[in-house]
Amino acid sequence: MIPKSGWTSLSKAIVLVSGPDSTKLLNGLVTSRFLPAITKKNEYTVSTSTTAKDSPQLETFNVTSNWGVIHEDIYQEPSDVWMSRNGINSMFLNSKGRVLWDCFIYPTPYTSTVTNTDESQYLIEVDPCFESKLMSYLKIHKLGSKITIKKLDNVISNYYYNDDIENGFDDYLTALDETYGYNYTVSDSWKNAQLMKDKLFNPNVIHNGNLLGFAVDNRIPNFGLKFITTGSKEAAVTADDDSESPSPFIFPANKINQQDITQRRYINGLYECGDNPTVSLFPFEYNLDYINGLSLDKGCYIGQELTIRTYNNQLFRKRIMPGQFFDIINGPPSQLSPSHVSLTVADDSLLPMNDIELETQAAAVEAEEAIGFQPSTNPFGGISKVVRKRKASPGKILSSRDNLAFALVSIGAIEKSKGIFQVKTDQGPKGFKVFTPDWWPQ
Repeated sequence: MIPKSGWTSLSKAIVLVSGPDSTKLLNGLVTSRFLPAITKKNEYTVSTSTTAKDSPQLETFNVTSNWGVIHEDIYQEPSDVWMSRNGINSMFLNSKGRVLWDCFIYPTPYTSTVTNTDESQYLIEVDPCFESKLMSYLKIHKLGSKITIKKLDNVISNYYYNDDIENGFDDYLTALDETYGYNYTVSDSWKNAQLMKDKLFNPNVIHNGNLLGFAVDNRIPNFGLKFITTGSKEAAVTADDDSESPSPFIFPANKINQQDITQRRYINGLYECGDNPTVSLFPFEYNLDYINGLSLDKGCYIGQELTIRTYNNQLFRKRIMPGQFFDIINGPPSQLSPSHVSLTVADDSLLPMNDIELETQAAAVEAEEAIGFQPSTNPFGGISKVVRKRKASPGKILSSRDNLAFALVSIGAIEKSKGIFQVKTDQGPKGFKVFTPDWWPQ
């Protein structure tokens, strides 16, 4: 069982993008919106209501300054747009509309300090396996932009969550976000960031000088808190299991380890690109529209055309979903229940129930036929061969942890099979039950 609450440092890479053109550059590279106003070019890329500023309350400001980031709710009608110094979740795509990696982007510093810069600055947080690719990607697209790209070493990515319903933290965080997270002027954005910090962090541990970035993890509503601080990554890893570490918050918080954070994501069905960096899927297969990482009306960015066309036509054929392995003889579980098991997936393809047995029988028949098979002479000069068509798999396992896994699954296959499949493992055939997360939109 994972702890009900706790905080720890994460193994993340941090890249600093700064300079007067950094806001404009990021707006053209990621799926989230960074510019307050856009120009309509094509009917399918920008709706009529967003050809100017979306919110009449949002002040006109200089986007080259250190103002923060744009926040918006694509499910709200009409959509509202506001600014904040809280970071956001987003993704980088390639020109074919496939996801390169996911990220969090933070305006930095979070609060006002003596080292403030008037120019916009952003921290981009990615899985370490994508760090060198991100650096190269930014440098390629920099061209003549007035920006500086720098890898940061002496910074730490931290994470806190609280799933204890009885202590009221979820309500407390919602109230804080509603009070200080919605801003329509740059001055309010700076002021409320300071107030947000004071309502959360222990000033003896987290202060204006070492808090570089902050975000409410709203990939799932109020899922956790992310904060970037100065410090040694090596020291953070060493202290990972140090229960005596002082709480960075104004309330008690136990130190946990990164594995607890990962396990919690598996239980809640929140996939990250770092779980399997070898695959490159489309944004909606990663559920980007469900995790608040997509702007529908921001205009052009790399990979945007296919993404918006897919959304407008509602062509969602596959989704990454959480699931659980089970012994077929015992039947499928009713809910995700993590347990420590030693299990290795031998073939990542999902199969309908009984297909493994059918495949085994078919293979045996083919072997017997091959022994006595004498191909007939083709009158046209060749030897004819019977081609057996393989059925398309309804999905595949992307990553697994103990008895839990993430799978890319055909939505149509789930409806036919009620989400129950088979998988080949080192222990023989195992059942695999796919679950729909309760935080998904209905």
